[in-house]
Amino acid sequence: DVQTGWYHQLNAQPEDGAEFVGWYGSDGEGSYELLSTELDYDFDLGSPYLVYVAEFSGGEEPLPGDIDGDGSVSVSDAILALRGAMGIYELSPEQAAAGDMDGSGSVTVSDAVLILRTAMGIA
Repeated sequence: DVQTGWYHQLNAQPEDGAEFVGWYGSDGEGSYELLSTELDYDFDLGSPYLVYVAEFSGGEEPLPGDIDGDGSVSVSDAILALRGAMGIYELSPEQAAAGDMDGSGSVTVSDAVLILRTAMGIA
């Protein structure tokens, strides 16, 4: 994150084997919008977006159930899955891939239950 005048510049560095997909922005209400497919992205400080996410594909496979990407499966991942399944939170493509525990192609309430069971060690 490098400040350049009235703009900030974000730069994404993919891991080995990963491919950069794009920058996504969120207003904090849970839905993400594709902003740019360039590695370097300048954004206006007056932007309505509160959260910026760099999305990658390839590289390491996500840990099944680890929706928040912190490296472990926890109750917070199950809550994110449930919110995504209910349509009150829009999961990024990477989050949806990690949350689709049953391989159905989408994150459902059943996935949230599987994630919760995994987090509790009873899966």
